[in-house]
Amino acid sequence: MSTDWPYSQEQRDFQRTLARILSELPEPEPRPIFPRNRWTAIAEAGALGLTAPDLGAGALDVVAAGDALGQGGCPGPWWQTLLTLDALPAEDAEAAMAGALVLTAGTATAMPWGASADRIFELGRYDEDGWRVRPVALGEVREDWVSLGHEPVVAAELVPASPEVLVGPRTALLARLGLAAYLAGAGQRVLSDVVAYAGQRTQFRTRIGDFTAVAHPLAEIDAQVRAATLLTRRAADALDDADDPRAAEIDVHAALRAAARSSRQAVYQAHQTYGAIGFSLEGPLSWLGQRVAQLATEAERFARQVRLVPAA
Repeated sequence: MSTDWPYSQEQRDFQRTLARILSELPEPEPRPIFPRNRWTAIAEAGALGLTAPDLGAGALDVVAAGDALGQGGCPGPWWQTLLTLDALPAEDAEAAMAGALVLTAGTATAMPWGASADRIFELGRYDEDGWRVRPVALGEVREDWVSLGHEPVVAAELVPASPEVLVGPRTALLARLGLAAYLAGAGQRVLSDVVAYAGQRTQFRTRIGDFTAVAHPLAEIDAQVRAATLLTRRAADALDDADDPRAAEIDVHAALRAAARSSRQAVYQAHQTYGAIGFSLEGPLSWLGQRVAQLATEAERFARQVRLVPAA
């Protein structure tokens, strides 16, 4: 087993393609509209079909995609698509992989992109058999609001559309691993931006990045983000090597927890470096920092669901 789990040339090319697609992505509007053109381009690159059983993608392919999408601040229900793709009929799954059918998953109190999605799933129980999801339709909408991640969320009555579906343990873990990789990638993006700023901003004719009070905390957070990034790759390796995917559950949830914690810390320390006293909607970290906060909260909730004893 490798100790650094490097990406293959094909995976690096995949990341460059996704980065190019996201490079011209504007910052989200206060009331964002679903980015269908961008979603279709991401789909054409292959990022939405990574959990399709006949595609042959590995767990490290999911991590490579999540890493690039996180660094690019990709909007949209990506990890939810990875999770629920297998719960669709074949024809609908093909449309979802092509980006023509938008999937999302959440709860009655928070359904991301609920008003824009074509297929909606309620997240149910997660256990050793997988993750249970239930196809639903939106009933009475109680709240229609923009979440902390600048992505529209609705709180609504969820009306069952068909019986509950069990998503197998491998797909369930791949979706969580994708979320971890996205957060680790977002942490890398935050650090890259703030380090560049610290190298240009001067005080007392000195770059603030040369002050130990700035440089040392950033170096510490950089180590945490790098560790989280390696944990996602390690978990991917464990998942691909396991005869039973449940044997890699602890690795995946450790990566989730590390990615959530390190990305939060990256945002916090970046705010301090930018000179924040409080939170500013006009600041350089506004939308990405808020998205990290939203997704990290979900990741931490999922990480608490790990079983302490892996499957035999």
